[in-house]
Amino acid sequence: MERADLAQPALELIKLGVRDFGGFPWFEPPKENSLAQSLRLLEDLGAIDAERGLTAIGARMVELPLRPRFSRALIESERRGCAREMALLIAVLSEGVDVGLDLVSGVLAGRGTLERHPLLARRGLEVAVILGHLAACLVGPR
Repeated sequence: MERADLAQPALELIKLGVRDFGGFPWFEPPKENSLAQSLRLLEDLGAIDAERGLTAIGARMVELPLRPRFSRALIESERRGCAREMALLIAVLSEGVDVGLDLVSGVLAGRGTLERHPLLARRGLEVAVILGHLAACLVGPR
């Protein structure tokens, strides 16, 4: 398997109870170092423990239709009260700027706040502005 990032499939397999990835009947076995890096990432994100068991955070992550880094960021932003801004940023980063803009515009237009939303400027969504909002939310008052 020539996938660069196996974190999502590994997380799904762990949810299903797989612990022995070497013995798993892959259609095309992944490179050992790629799998090790993905498992290390999942552990760093708090999704799995040292025994490759799913943590509470990992259980939430696997339910979100996002790559592990994005799902972890969304969970943390929710805890800190800025999930909406993170969701907007994830939409843009996941789909590319043009498609992301359409997704975000549709979401915001459905709530009647497209023209007044502080993260939009003349149909151009500035990722830097969203990052600024997120930074302020995540860091909090000094």
